[in-house]
Amino acid sequence: MSDAHNRIEIKQVPLKVRSMGRPVTSLELSQVQKMLHLEAERDAPRFFRSEEPVRDDRAYKARDGKLYYRPQLRVAARAVGRSGPEVAFLKDADGGISLRLVLEERPPEGIPGNARPLDVRVEEMTLRWEPDGEWTFSEPLVMSNDRADEPGAPAFHIVAGSEVAQHRLDELYRALSDSGARARLHVELSYGYWVDGGAADPVRKPHKPDIDRHFSMRVKTPEALLRAVKGEPAFDVKKITEAIRSGDAVTTKPGIGKASVVQLPPISGVLNESAAAKLKDPDWPERTWTEHLDRLAEPDFFAGTVVRKLEFFFAPSLDANRPIYAALREEESLPAEWTDSPYGMICRSPFPNTVYRLPDGLRLAYDEELGIPHVIPVLYRDDDGEPRVRVTLRAVPWHDPQKLVQLRDWLQALSDGAYVHPHVVTGGYREASLSLGGMFPEGIQTVGDQVAEISLEGGIDLTLDVTAEFYRHLCEMLSALTGLTGEVAVAVEVEIAGGEDPPERLTRRIPMRLRFRELAGLPVQVHLDEGVLSPGEVRLQNRASTPVQVGGFYPRLLQVDSNSVVPLGAFPAATSTPFPLKIGADDETSVDLRPGEEVDGALWNAVAVELADPRLMQPPEETLDRVHRVLPRGSVRWVIEAECPVFMADSVPDGFADLHAVEVQIVRDGHSPLQMALGRGDEARAQVSLDVTLPDLLGEEAERLHQFSYRVRNIYLDRIGAWSEARETAGSRLFVVPNPVEEDER
Repeated sequence: MSDAHNRIEIKQVPLKVRSMGRPVTSLELSQVQKMLHLEAERDAPRFFRSEEPVRDDRAYKARDGKLYYRPQLRVAARAVGRSGPEVAFLKDADGGISLRLVLEERPPEGIPGNARPLDVRVEEMTLRWEPDGEWTFSEPLVMSNDRADEPGAPAFHIVAGSEVAQHRLDELYRALSDSGARARLHVELSYGYWVDGGAADPVRKPHKPDIDRHFSMRVKTPEALLRAVKGEPAFDVKKITEAIRSGDAVTTKPGIGKASVVQLPPISGVLNESAAAKLKDPDWPERTWTEHLDRLAEPDFFAGTVVRKLEFFFAPSLDANRPIYAALREEESLPAEWTDSPYGMICRSPFPNTVYRLPDGLRLAYDEELGIPHVIPVLYRDDDGEPRVRVTLRAVPWHDPQKLVQLRDWLQALSDGAYVHPHVVTGGYREASLSLGGMFPEGIQTVGDQVAEISLEGGIDLTLDVTAEFYRHLCEMLSALTGLTGEVAVAVEVEIAGGEDPPERLTRRIPMRLRFRELAGLPVQVHLDEGVLSPGEVRLQNRASTPVQVGGFYPRLLQVDSNSVVPLGAFPAATSTPFPLKIGADDETSVDLRPGEEVDGALWNAVAVELADPRLMQPPEETLDRVHRVLPRGSVRWVIEAECPVFMADSVPDGFADLHAVEVQIVRDGHSPLQMALGRGDEARAQVSLDVTLPDLLGEEAERLHQFSYRVRNIYLDRIGAWSEARETAGSRLFVVPNPVEEDER
């Protein structure tokens, strides 16, 4: 197995490895909020007829003595970092773009400090611009402000966000950045109140929330508190480093961030025991809507809407507006803030609620489309007629699932809730290079440099062009515990203590081990029943074509809303389902969820799960056999040339004068017999072709690959003789002698 006969080429694959631990959502929080808002209408404030709130510029006293006003809106100020509007295009680690906009309630000037806005819900929120552009934000979320009692502080925020398709980015960019577009935001707010003696101008315009009448909303406790995180501070590497050195961060209770508690919706008394009890009732949504319609028919109830219009544009040249468009610019400097954590080396990322982490290794990828590990062999013959194999192995980054869970909990606790179940992705390093180990340096020649530059953000294809003997050895290593090995050297930059000197470059080494026993990306998917609040179980679906075993299960309960790039809350959970767990091919099984004590009455509408040690249940030898059965790509042709010397002479011996031809039957184990006839003159030669596949080359009978048996019978002008006894031979040339004529005359 010399270098001249075996070669390897390493190529980067334009493959995007998605961030791990992505949550699955059962129900939009905005839907729950709207139903709770309707539920609270019966307890809306009651006004005297003379104090009915019909104007925007003053406060009105309700019968209970409290002051209320109709809220105005404005674009919220950025909570963290550079001052400016809370508007931004955001890019996630998978390349998706979303537009996020935060509005805040604006009290009228000169009203008493103890006045509160009427409770509202958002019916519609649309951005329009010239000449005919339009963008609708679906299901914005109203979030109360836990600092509303501070002078001048808004009572609530409206958070709106939605994904933006690539083909619409240009027009949305123009709408926000060009004054000539005359962008204006239309926000339709609905509200209700009671009036003694009947409302002066009651409005009957029902807006039914988009909720299926049969879905179930369940809670686990009487309390229904949701957490909301304010702001997105930068990754404080110095704080993390100091915490690591002191040991405080490691002992911090995981899963508990100091996020402010916020009620949904921002209505006093909505989330009491009575409302929570109704949430448990599957018929509650439809009944609540019916009660709302009945309320509209009452003469002393007013249900109205008001449209707030905000005109704006954000010039990209202004320093305050640069964060709005940062995600759309290509010039993005890499951070030099790598640090060691108890759960791997990490670095802040330019993406919201996302951190970079160096992977724990490279593993053999699983190809879900083919239903096999990504080992793609092709058999062919070289110019000398020798069989060879061209095989491609795909390696992808792998992160230890348990460390990912611990890292997310740790960051959430350490950052006071600035990170909530953050995405963990690979990136942010300076460079990475792969060198091969084990059998590779001695047995194979690298095409190009011995050390190949690679990118850890995607996949890496190792294409080997080897002899059949080397391929047999390669398959043995893939099936063994050792596997194919290598090492990735990753260069990162870290800040020097004190922060005055230039960053120091460090090299971290990541092992590569490719084997069938440890695969990356096995397609075990997590599913939730739709329309369920605080789901108590998930379904694990095995999309692999063979049974799998999952070694461990690490769930987290999340509060997720489509308007926010950061989950509103994340809580620990466990399961009573025993693990390891076996799941059949194309089958699924249910796993229960047991909330941790930290949940403390909170609701959740999403679940994120990390699965530990998922692996194929079939032995490695069967996995390899399946690779060759699923991908019978290529075969080599084995041509057997046969000739009959008796018929090649100018004259046929007297003993064979009545012989017209001879028939030859070739038999090879595991294959159908092949036959050919050899006649006189030009017909004294013939050939047959046999396919030799990879299983043939690797099978137990590989050493007898070119061995076969054959038998002969004579063909006379008036009859056919008997078959001879089978004779063993090997090779590609066969000399055939007719059977003795006298044996056919007996």
